[in-house]
Amino acid sequence: MSYHTDTDNVDVRHSDTLQGRTDASMDSQDAATQGTWVIAGIFLGIIAIVWSLLYIPKIEIIRIDGKSAEYVTAYRETFRSQVRTKQLMAALLGSLSWVAVYILYLLWG
Repeated sequence: MSYHTDTDNVDVRHSDTLQGRTDASMDSQDAATQGTWVIAGIFLGIIAIVWSLLYIPKIEIIRIDGKSAEYVTAYRETFRSQVRTKQLMAALLGSLSWVAVYILYLLWG
């Protein structure tokens, strides 16, 4: 069995990977409802932080339907990573707001 490298095929796979990452990055902006995570952080604290790490919204099948395997893999990995990061930061912001209020209370309370 002989193997040969087709540079056009490599370029297409690389292009699909980059496009998948770009599309996922844009879609993650909508999927990570940051306001909800800030409010969850305020009221649930550490529970919201843990939940933000575990919960990943489902990827709409229309976004990846008919795409190459490289595109789908890059899209899925980028989407999950970016949504998780955005959710975590928003939940931390909400949780830390209570810390700030408590510190202010100690200083001027």
